[in-house]
Amino acid sequence: MKKRDYRSGLRGGFTLVELMVVLAVLGILASITVPGMLGFVDQGREKKVIINGQSAYLAAVTLAGESFSAGEPYPSPEEVAALAQVPGQVTELHFDEERGKVRAEEDAPFCYEENGTAVRLADGSWEVVEA
Repeated sequence: MKKRDYRSGLRGGFTLVELMVVLAVLGILASITVPGMLGFVDQGREKKVIINGQSAYLAAVTLAGESFSAGEPYPSPEEVAALAQVPGQVTELHFDEERGKVRAEEDAPFCYEENGTAVRLADGSWEVVEA
């Protein structure tokens, strides 16, 4: 084992070139990974809005069935959002008056909006739309 002479002022460590190379490599790795991660954040945000929209839709279906059975008026979009306990708002809600069901068709979709992201259910599929 080699002894070091600390009195001479020379100490072991990294040179400036080595540190710059490490920083350059880290910068390259960050520039490759960060844009990909931002895409996942956006996808996650959209998925969360779809899930909250599904909760609101199920609440609407439940309230519509109860209202139809009891002969009461159909629920408002605000009542649906309150029952579902979702942070957004139901922007379009249509009922089939004869059968007491929520309509979710192309001409009468179920729409939900949260934090500037809107989703709609029409003909059995959810899609993100412009808010």
